Amino acid sequence: IFYYIYRILILGEERRITIGKWLRDIEKEIEYYYLIDKKSIIMISLILIIGYIVIKYSIWYIPLENIFKGYLLIFQITMIILVSSKNIIGIYIGWEWVGIMSYILISYWYRNIMNIKSGMKAIIY
Repeated sequence: IFYYIYRILILGEERRITIGKWLRDIEKEIEYYYLIDKKSIIMISLILIIGYIVIKYSIWYIPLENIFKGYLLIFQITMIILVSSKNIIGIYIGWEWVGIMSYILISYWYRNIMNIKSGMKAIIY
């Protein structure tokens, strides 16, 4: 994996990961793919570093809430999908899942009405 990161960051290559094709019946097919380039490597690194810090803090702050840590990991995955997608379908999927996971994380302690209101603000905005 470090070989590919070296080739992308130093040599400026791009890796295209094709997931599939959409709307095959029309004249022009629409591909759903991820493009790994310098910008996406930097953003993915930031997402992973900040996510690691948040999860380490949550382990210290709320040690028995494993489902919350799972939600944080799903949030990280959706952020990676958002920054590495290079077409509107992937960006839309990533954006919507980031919004859903933001709502779930913000309103995790649902017994307090302010948490639910804040989660709804995250979805609306």
